[in-house]
Amino acid sequence: MIRRFLYIITFILLSIYLYSQEMDEESIFSGSTLEDTNKYVNSAISTNAEKTGASLTGRIISSMGYNMQKKWLNGQTNTDLNQLLTYMQGNLLLDIRLTQGIKAFANVSAYYSPQGMIAPHYYTGYVSNSSTNITLYETNNTAISLVEFFADANISRIVYFRAGKQVLQWGRCYFWNPSDLVNIEKKNFFDLNAYREGSYGLKMHIPFGTTANIYSYYNFTDVKRIEDIAISEKIEFLINAFEFSLSIWAKNGYHPVYAFDFYTRLLGIDFYGEASFADFDFKQKISNVTIGGSEYPVVYPVTNQFVSRVAIGFSKSFEFMNLSDRIMLNGEFYFNSVGYYENLFKNDLDRMIFMTQSYYDSTSGQTIGGNFYEINNHYAYYWALFATYNQFIISDINLSVNAIGNFIDYSFVVGPSISYTPAYNFVLNLYTYFYIGEENTEYTFSGNAANVVLTAALSF
Repeated sequence: MIRRFLYIITFILLSIYLYSQEMDEESIFSGSTLEDTNKYVNSAISTNAEKTGASLTGRIISSMGYNMQKKWLNGQTNTDLNQLLTYMQGNLLLDIRLTQGIKAFANVSAYYSPQGMIAPHYYTGYVSNSSTNITLYETNNTAISLVEFFADANISRIVYFRAGKQVLQWGRCYFWNPSDLVNIEKKNFFDLNAYREGSYGLKMHIPFGTTANIYSYYNFTDVKRIEDIAISEKIEFLINAFEFSLSIWAKNGYHPVYAFDFYTRLLGIDFYGEASFADFDFKQKISNVTIGGSEYPVVYPVTNQFVSRVAIGFSKSFEFMNLSDRIMLNGEFYFNSVGYYENLFKNDLDRMIFMTQSYYDSTSGQTIGGNFYEINNHYAYYWALFATYNQFIISDINLSVNAIGNFIDYSFVVGPSISYTPAYNFVLNLYTYFYIGEENTEYTFSGNAANVVLTAALSF
């Protein structure tokens, strides 16, 4: 019923607005709901929508990191447990612009690691005339992937479409986006500027001047039947200095998920937030039961339960020594109602499930895989801070300090970093991460104590 209602609403809105006035394309694509593509596009092309042409840009990163174990720092073991990770990654960005606002974009990534990466391969085999799923693992040194690949079109510059593999800016917050159910990858705390893999679908955008926007997204990822398409609808409003949106997500076999987000500016500070609400959760949870005096984990689905996720944050820039925006600060708080309120990492069996993402069901005698642990989304309460000092000491050096943690086991990660730009489009970065907390907490259960990462990035 919900899905039929969404189809009808989308059709009515599209039909009505086809008769409205023509809109300016540049003002449409400056909205915050769309993924910012300025970093992809040659400025000479982006300043003139009617100029045809193609641009090939990209980025190459060389990285060397060293992970140090807490036991090694305490002198309890040698360097055998430490890990050296080096890799090269390149991204080629192809942007094609035609007349009438017709566009195409592709982002191809090539990744090479001399240490190798373990990649799963999924097969369906037949044993005694019955099908069974088989998972084989292979160590690869090279991985090539299509990060994004989409085309843009429009109807008289009134209704805008984007079809293909794409990343959408669905949500207001800087790090946590509980209202985002359309993107495949979430933001990575250890690489906030990383390209995220897009989901395959069709996005429709209907703008109403500068006062409102309507977005529809039809997600075709892993869809084999038309009735299994996931639908996301969003309507966005601007009232004076207050922006907010309401959205809904629906898919066959699931109850709908409702969400909203907002943004406003008060006393020179940007405030933003978003939340989602449902009566189920996509992930299963673990509960320990006592049998014969010992605790054993039991996995169960979250159904018929009110589930809410809320993120609230602020952003503020400061002038310092006659330089505007020299210091920038972002802070966020995140609440997950179905997150854990106690530390299960102290339990050996629970910790093994979180580490392997698999659970042995003694009743059926089978090992069940699943997403039992998700970093930065495991507990009920989290916080994060992101601080940047631009032009530190000299104009070519920037200093940043990022930190993230939870309020349950009180573990956290703090990551001071420094970037140096000796030449245009060439950046050297030194990242350090320290994992702080008691033993067997969210950020310490793997044994890591500190990471040091040196990268060189060349853009062209």
